[in-house]
Amino acid sequence: MSSDNLIDKLIAWPGALINKLKPSEDIAARVNRYSDLEGLSTKQLNVGLWYKQQTKLFFLVIVWALVVVASVLWSYSLYFLGDYLFVGLKQERENLSVLSESINVVHYDFDSGLAIGRAQALPLGNNHYDLIGTLANKNAQVRGLFNYYFLVDGRKFGGGSAFVFPQEERLVISINTQIDFTPTTVELVLDNFNWQRINLHDIPDWPAFKTSHLDFAIRDKVFTSAGESGLSDNLDINQLSFNLVNQTPFNYRQAPFVVILSSQGQIASVNRYVVLDFKPKQQEEVTLNIIGKLPPIDNIEVIPDIDILDKENFGPIQ
Repeated sequence: MSSDNLIDKLIAWPGALINKLKPSEDIAARVNRYSDLEGLSTKQLNVGLWYKQQTKLFFLVIVWALVVVASVLWSYSLYFLGDYLFVGLKQERENLSVLSESINVVHYDFDSGLAIGRAQALPLGNNHYDLIGTLANKNAQVRGLFNYYFLVDGRKFGGGSAFVFPQEERLVISINTQIDFTPTTVELVLDNFNWQRINLHDIPDWPAFKTSHLDFAIRDKVFTSAGESGLSDNLDINQLSFNLVNQTPFNYRQAPFVVILSSQGQIASVNRYVVLDFKPKQQEEVTLNIIGKLPPIDNIEVIPDIDILDKENFGPIQ
């Protein structure tokens, strides 16, 4: 072998050796595609490493987010607390003052907005009394359903079930109740009280709904005292007559009305009258005999007492 060929081989030998040792593909690419027998890949390891490096940053972001949310909630709460203390509480007291003047409030629940007024026993003679109680609901979109009775000197009398509409003051009554002693204290007791919110989708305007459903005309009211009626020599029988006209487009299966007789601004007697199957445009002539020694009557109220939110009270429209 010539010396020139030997020199050329010696020069080429390192390059050939390097070519034999060089992988067939890039090492970085192989590492990126690596996964062990359990499926853990290099990419997953990189994600985990990145998450570990950013843990402190994530913690700070969560903390600041919670601080922002808490600040908003506290601001919201403080705003409404301040609004209640400086505006709402004053309005509550004004509402209570107005209610106190109208129904002689003896109990007011600020949480529910329900006020209970002073109850009375109205003497009719011969150990009979009309028991009346008053209550008011200041809520704008909630009605109350309840049972009630009267405690007269600690003894239970009368009672029944009733309702109170939103923003309504109403009487609850027990008519011509026999009590064999002279009452000194009378208390209205409510039982099984339930609130029901009005569905604003069905009734978006409650005042208009109430007006349209309780549009009754009361005409030709005439009260005749027992001394003038001449109905009996032994009993004090007063007589009241009036006409009821259903001016609504609704047919009511039962249409109860509360009749209130007053003298010089004070209720003297109460009564109840029910019209069955009260059709639209129908006129009902009413005559009531009211037993009892009554003062001169100067005001007569006839108030519909129909639960217009109970669909069972409506008959088919004709």
